[in-house]
Amino acid sequence: MNLTESERKKVPLTIPRWRSRSLVRLVALSVMLLLVAAAVIAGAVYRALPAGSYQSLDQTDRTTFDQLTEQYRAFKAQPENLWTAGYRYDREPLLLLRTDGAKSPLWHYAYVINMSHLVDTSHMKKVEFPGNPALDDVYVSNTFEAANAELWGSFNFTPIAIGERKVLAFKFHEGMLGENPPEGLGFAMFSMHEAFHVNKQANWSYDSVDSRVFHFPRTDEHYRMLKTELSILDRVPTAEVGKLPGLAKDLAGIRAARYKKWPQLKAQDNVEAIEGTARYLEYTYRQAVPSKGAASKENSLVAALDKVWDLPEEQSGLDYSAYYSTGSFLALLLDRVAPNWKHDIEPPPIGKGWTPGESLRQTTGITTPPGDSVIAEIEARYLDESLNR
Repeated sequence: MNLTESERKKVPLTIPRWRSRSLVRLVALSVMLLLVAAAVIAGAVYRALPAGSYQSLDQTDRTTFDQLTEQYRAFKAQPENLWTAGYRYDREPLLLLRTDGAKSPLWHYAYVINMSHLVDTSHMKKVEFPGNPALDDVYVSNTFEAANAELWGSFNFTPIAIGERKVLAFKFHEGMLGENPPEGLGFAMFSMHEAFHVNKQANWSYDSVDSRVFHFPRTDEHYRMLKTELSILDRVPTAEVGKLPGLAKDLAGIRAARYKKWPQLKAQDNVEAIEGTARYLEYTYRQAVPSKGAASKENSLVAALDKVWDLPEEQSGLDYSAYYSTGSFLALLLDRVAPNWKHDIEPPPIGKGWTPGESLRQTTGITTPPGDSVIAEIEARYLDESLNR
């Protein structure tokens, strides 16, 4: 039937009754699902705020603060033995979010630490730690930064902006505590490592470009040279003081040869500057705090290389994460042969903007690779004569 325009205007715009009822049911079902989802999320997130004293906290929170206290006391007593006298981790702001597991997007409440000078704490509950001056600025809240979408992602940590500065937001849970947490994920070392990135390295630019080693050379020649370098570094923690300058020169020579033959390896310097120094802080902390175990109990770098060299699926660490450890051992060496390296790593005008690798080159005077015969001599000093690849 063809209707004129005036006739079409007179036709009522109604929805058939059966379709109207279906739409109502659909809307009702959607609302119910949203309510159920909201209830599930609220149930997962909501937990009553802890009372305002250490004694009232549950075991997970108490253990977390016990470990944080140990950290803070070490940084107050001997900061120069951990990094420098100027880096006081015990005074840095920190946001701890209580969760139920690793990388949980949900958190129950936040501990706002050392932030009274940055935020209004009048609406928060102060947590008292009697007899513990290391924790005299701790508040707890379930609304602080709750609208910040950055905090609801699936991660363990993230830097967030509080006022004009960056603050580490770190999620903690029961699995990070105890005697044997997952490697690298125990609360004490993990939080201190990430806080160093945020607090100390904020103005460093060594990671301003992708520092991953692309096209890592997996040849027999490189294996020998890299194994020599790692063998030198393995000797650093236990070497006699008089032997350290010789180790430094051999290390500088073999590394210069590697970098010249495979220029892409120079990215190692930047990874060591960022991640290696943070791993070094873990090492010095274990050395300073007896309860954390002997600092000399580091895994052999050579053993780690041998374990993965013939397993392509295990070699991703050679592109990046291996240099956490090489950087920390290099830092220990520089402590003895180039004690100003921590000043020099700072960007100008404070320091010189030198990576630890550059400090090694400058202190040894070895900026170009030695000849092949010298490289062969260095390899012979550190490699087992039975090595045949």
